[in-house]
Amino acid sequence: MWRFAIPGTRAFCRALRLRPFAFDAWDEIVHDADRPAPARYPGLCAEGEAIERFFGVEVERLAASSLGQPRERTRRRPLNGLAINANALFASELGSLLAARSVSAGRSAGGYARNTRFEARE
Repeated sequence: MWRFAIPGTRAFCRALRLRPFAFDAWDEIVHDADRPAPARYPGLCAEGEAIERFFGVEVERLAASSLGQPRERTRRRPLNGLAINANALFASELGSLLAARSVSAGRSAGGYARNTRFEARE
């Protein structure tokens, strides 16, 4: 699941985060997954798609905001690039997007932008 190779995985994982972190809740989801046509999976994916759309919009909004600042290489920061003070919830996708934009703006991201998994969503 962490590779997001199966369609709907990212949305499914987002929806799972809304579930109680309790054995009974997760046990039901696991047992449902063993069925030929899992009843919960499509619903969780639909729920997760809504979360994913919101998340993508927020990441784009944050990246485009005036909060983003260029950061030059220093002894403590070995990479040039864009930085933004944002909630840790957005760290991975926002960081990947800023790294990609840093490279496109002529800043070196040390190769990290090539590993980005974020895809802008409409």
